Amino acid sequence: MPVLDGDFEVFVTNLGKYNEGMLIGEWVKLPTTEEEMQKVFERIGIGKQDEFGQPYEEWFITDYSLSIRWRVFSSSFR
Repeated sequence: MPVLDGDFEVFVTNLGKYNEGMLIGEWVKLPTTEEEMQKVFERIGIGKQDEFGQPYEEWFITDYSLSIRWRVFSSSFR
């Protein structure tokens, strides 16, 4: 029976910046920690204020990458 084994990454994007016409985001390898996600949010501007003084609060995943390596295990049972 084959087993999937690979890396999974998502591109996390600042929704407010996206709506303003800018693609501001960062690739994040999963699984990750809450602390690392907070750092990502800081780097992409989540929590910072826009020109009207409103904070950027929303984010979304715009892309993903999944590298798959197949591993096949043989069994002597038939």
